Amino acid sequence: MYSLLILERDKDKAGKYMKWISEVKKKLHTVHFTDEEQAYAYAMVNKVDLFILSDSAEGSAGYDLAEKLRKTKRFDMTFIVLISDGANRELEAYRALKCYHYFTEPVEQEEFKAVLSKPFKYRIEESRNAYIKLNHSNKTSRVKLDNLVWLKIEEKGITMHGKKAILLTVGAHNYALDDLEEILGDGFMRIRQSIIVNKEYIHCVDYTNQLVHLSVSNRHKSDIVLKMGVTYVKKVKEQWG
Repeated sequence: MYSLLILERDKDKAGKYMKWISEVKKKLHTVHFTDEEQAYAYAMVNKVDLFILSDSAEGSAGYDLAEKLRKTKRFDMTFIVLISDGANRELEAYRALKCYHYFTEPVEQEEFKAVLSKPFKYRIEESRNAYIKLNHSNKTSRVKLDNLVWLKIEEKGITMHGKKAILLTVGAHNYALDDLEEILGDGFMRIRQSIIVNKEYIHCVDYTNQLVHLSVSNRHKSDIVLKMGVTYVKKVKEQWG
């Protein structure tokens, strides 16, 4: 699910933004913070696809947080939208922080919704032919996400399974599964502590027996059956239905 973080000290404004965003994208996980440090702490340990960061009359909390986020590898290319009561830092925001858009108060509803609809659409279209690059054994390999059916972490490494064969194995010390889950994005789903699956290949989910059936040859046939973790059943229901 697409995840959005809003930094806005005015709770009424934050509520307004969340309402407008819900009219653009229905399935969306939104968190709201009034404190810059709390927002940063959350972002460092949670998945965030888009930031809406607001400055206030008291200071430049939004700009300062954007600056901190851009210094991390985790968010060096993530969409950031800034909102300010003046346009005095607009050029600086574009050049230094690579902000997707800069709103000047008061924010107009239609402009806000038009702007926010673009990164949602971009992310979906971008993922269709996406791939990830992984470092292993002094090499860098590219794996197309369309070809990756599921992956599992074991003691010796992380094994990436394709339709008919193993695509790649990388050392478990190189990548934590949490990091890979973040890299892979919404098209993939964690079904237990050690397994992530490509949602495009899910044939059905058996919640009674806690099984996920994958189909790689025929959409009406289960070719691979994987066991869900007990603690992941609720999460799978939320992401898959």
